[in-house]
Amino acid sequence: MSDARFTNEILQVDQAFRKQTGKEMPYLGPPGGEFSERTLKLAEALGYRSVFWSFAYRDWVPGDQKGSEYAYNRVMMECKTERCFFSMRFPKITPSRCGGS
Repeated sequence: MSDARFTNEILQVDQAFRKQTGKEMPYLGPPGGEFSERTLKLAEALGYRSVFWSFAYRDWVPGDQKGSEYAYNRVMMECKTERCFFSMRFPKITPSRCGGS
């Protein structure tokens, strides 16, 4: 992907985020955790701080959801190891449905 396309896509996401939330998007999590030194530098040049997570369990695949009990147990297991969790927040497995906030 060219630098221009990368920049354009990130700025489109930022604009949609601002429209939905009314807030700035200071962080950027690389899709699928895939990144390079070049994309990290491009994100930084745009003013974003790149963030990464320790684990995910395919919650971004709508047809492969394991339910709120699985989500809760997985998150709680990983919290004990002080790992960082990332969730796409599909309605059936959001933290609020798992007893969280």
